Amino acid sequence: MAKPPSLESDAVKARETLDNALQGLAASDAALAGHSRGAARRGAINFPAEEALVEETLRLLERWKSQVATLLTGLDAATGDTTLAFARLFDETAGQPSGGYLKRKVHLTHPHPAAIAAELENQLAAGAVLDGMLNAFRPELRKRHRECEDHLLRIIEQRQRVDFDIEDVQRQSDVVTLQITDRRAGIASGGNRATLIALEEERKALVADRDVLHAKELEFKPERESLQRLISIYEDFVDTLNTHIGVVNAMMGKLALDNEQRIALLKAAQVQLSNPTALSIASVASLVAAFDANVLAGHDLLERKRTADAAFARRLEARAQPDDPPEEAVAADEAIAGA
Repeated sequence: MAKPPSLESDAVKARETLDNALQGLAASDAALAGHSRGAARRGAINFPAEEALVEETLRLLERWKSQVATLLTGLDAATGDTTLAFARLFDETAGQPSGGYLKRKVHLTHPHPAAIAAELENQLAAGAVLDGMLNAFRPELRKRHRECEDHLLRIIEQRQRVDFDIEDVQRQSDVVTLQITDRRAGIASGGNRATLIALEEERKALVADRDVLHAKELEFKPERESLQRLISIYEDFVDTLNTHIGVVNAMMGKLALDNEQRIALLKAAQVQLSNPTALSIASVASLVAAFDANVLAGHDLLERKRTADAAFARRLEARAQPDDPPEEAVAADEAIAGA
């Protein structure tokens, strides 16, 4: 039987990556919250530093996703080998090509049911570690996504208000420009001296008004540019957090079904033992107790596992396919993960 991934070292690495990503999430959330306040001094924003923080946080999340996906798939492969070893307790040709002279008994050294049970308990212990990590991370990720999305929406609303103010100033300026043109036309058409002097005075006053409006427009533009740059930085950030929620849901769905498979196989292996021993790992005992308490546990297991594996594969390929999955697929991911 192939051994599961080196959980102790690999899980520690994944946990460290996640801790760093969580620090980045907290810092990005705090920065975005500050920017969303109307009185925020956006002229002092260090945009390169903000971009670097967001990019590093997303890089860490992507790295964590890869680490956990590797653990999940490696553990699943180990369970597949254990399943084959159990099948060979009853059929030495299990797993060999079927048909013709190729399918023949091959006398191999098969693990004892006790060894299979022990291996499954170790795999379930690994699964429990991953389950704990995912269950702790999902609510935190959802919280950060919700908060960042709210902050971003406020910034978008502020940008829209600035846009309206700029458009309003431009409309006023257009009206004043037409009035200046009218006064110039009046001066060009001639007339008595008093009328021309009055038209010139009006023209000068209108030009001064237009200059004031132009200065006001210029005052708005730096704030609009800052708001727009913030939106550009954090819009993709918030979208990516939402994508990672789907990834975590798919991971949890796969892990739950994989653990069901391991528990069902563990129970089958224990039946082969004359004196089955109690589970020695507390986290595994908790998983088995939850399995026993669930009346649907084990029902239609293979089909549900195929669905969970498909959702997991689809989510891992999401980076290569940026289009959002259909709503039905998203709902399925949530249902599989028990969200």
